[in-house]
Amino acid sequence: MARCVTRCCGRHLLNGSSLSARLRSSSKLSSPPPSSCTSVLQRVAPHRFPRQSFSSGKFAHRGVYAASNSSSMAETPAAAPSRATEAAEGHLPVQKEEIVYKRYLTVYNRTVQYPADSEGQAKAVDYDVVGHPQAEFKYVVVFPFHPKEGGGGEVTILKEYNQGINDLAYCLPTGGFCPKKHKNMEECAAAELSEEAHLCGGEYIRLLPDDHPGIPELKWSRNRFVPYLVIGPETDHNPGGRDFEEIIEEVRRVSISELKQIMFSGEMQTPSVVTAASALEHLTKLGHL
Repeated sequence: MARCVTRCCGRHLLNGSSLSARLRSSSKLSSPPPSSCTSVLQRVAPHRFPRQSFSSGKFAHRGVYAASNSSSMAETPAAAPSRATEAAEGHLPVQKEEIVYKRYLTVYNRTVQYPADSEGQAKAVDYDVVGHPQAEFKYVVVFPFHPKEGGGGEVTILKEYNQGINDLAYCLPTGGFCPKKHKNMEECAAAELSEEAHLCGGEYIRLLPDDHPGIPELKWSRNRFVPYLVIGPETDHNPGGRDFEEIIEEVRRVSISELKQIMFSGEMQTPSVVTAASALEHLTKLGHL
C-alpha cells in the first residue's frame, strides 16, 4: 500500500484535514431495525446501543435491515438522539485529531469521546490511527482468474517483500487508488494488474456493491480495500512500471487447490485471503468451479 505514495504523489503527503468534515456529514438515522436484531444487541450492551439506532447509513447500504417491520416498531416510542446513538452509527465524537508522523503511512493521534455508561460516566480515549490520505484511504486487491475449457482454471498470484515482517509473503495484485492517475477503482485495478502481474484485459467484476466504501483493512486503519475478480486476463506485453520500493520475487499461476493451500497456510496477506475467498464464491455461482 505504499504504491500510490511513490508513483503518483512522491513523498508529499496530504494533511488529512477532511476527516472532521466527513464526520460532520455522516449519514443520519434511517428506518429502525427488526426487533429480533436489536434484542440481541441490547442484551450485549444496552447502555451503548439503543434499539432505535442500528439502521444508520453505514449498515443500511448493505441491506442488513432492509426487511425491518415498521408496524411493530411503531409501537415503541423513539428515544431522543444521544451519544450512544452516535456510537451505534459508527461515529463517536472526535475531540481532537492531529498528525504525529507521515511518510509512506500517516499516523494520527485521535481523541474520541466515549458515550456515558449506565452510571452516567463518560471518558475520552486517545488512539493511534493510520492510513494513506494520498490514496484517499482506499485501494484494490485483484483476483486474476484464467478459466479452462470444461471448467476450473488457474489464478495468478505474487510473492512480494513485506517490510513489516521483513520477509516474503504471498498476495494478489494490490495497490492504492491515485486520484492523479485513476478515474475510478476499476482503472486502479487494471493498473495494478498490469504493473504487478503483467496482465491486461479480461472481464472486471467488483465483488462489492457499487456504493460500498470498501472492506476495513484493520481495526486501527482508515484504509479500506475493494476486491475485484478479473476473468480471462491476457499477458500484457507493455506492462506498467513497478514502484521503486516494490520487490516482487515471483509471479506464477496456481491451481485452485494449490491456491486454497496457500490461503490457509498463514503465508498470504489478509486482504488477499479475503479477496480470494470472495472471488472463489463468485466463480462457483457463475459455474466456473
